[in-house]
Amino acid sequence: GGPMSPTPRRRLRRAAKAVLLILTVSFVWAMARLYWPPERFTGSPPRRYAERRNALRLDHHGEWLSRFGKTFRPSGFSDLFGPALFASPIVHYFAGWDVYEPHVCVEGRIKSLSVAQDDGDIGMHLALVPRDARYAWRRGEPDDARLGRNDLVVEIDENIREFFPIVPELAVGDRVLVCGRWVYDRGHDHNEIHPARWIQFIDE
Repeated sequence: GGPMSPTPRRRLRRAAKAVLLILTVSFVWAMARLYWPPERFTGSPPRRYAERRNALRLDHHGEWLSRFGKTFRPSGFSDLFGPALFASPIVHYFAGWDVYEPHVCVEGRIKSLSVAQDDGDIGMHLALVPRDARYAWRRGEPDDARLGRNDLVVEIDENIREFFPIVPELAVGDRVLVCGRWVYDRGHDHNEIHPARWIQFIDE
């Protein structure tokens, strides 16, 4: 007779081992992303003022679990080879980013500043100047252009905050130039510069 086919119990054991292997790789990959030192870069000019101009909680660096969870967010449906592995398309659909352009620069006036309680990212809302308002318009949402939407979110990730010495001096009402990756955030249904790579004051 031919070779015996594996029993259902044996097949189940093999499937469980495969799932365990995938989960282990996923966990180790996410931990490596979380603790890998970020690329160093110059995110802003040196400080201009002698005093702090906002009340941001810069001693708050977010919750570990939230920062760990962020490592699973892919930047597209095809971004399979990350901690989320083959679940990436599902994760992306609910919480990922659609990258419109890897690097853009916009001008606007700061409407709000905050440090996120969950992941420690610094966020600000910009009221964009008219020529840059299109960066606030979500693709496939014609009403954004028709209604003149000009609100754009900018995020500085917790692990790169130290590269922006300008942060303690930012204040609501300041006009700034911001450069970084232009994305649509599926989880929050708005456009963002995330992460920011450069911020500077614009003298008026």
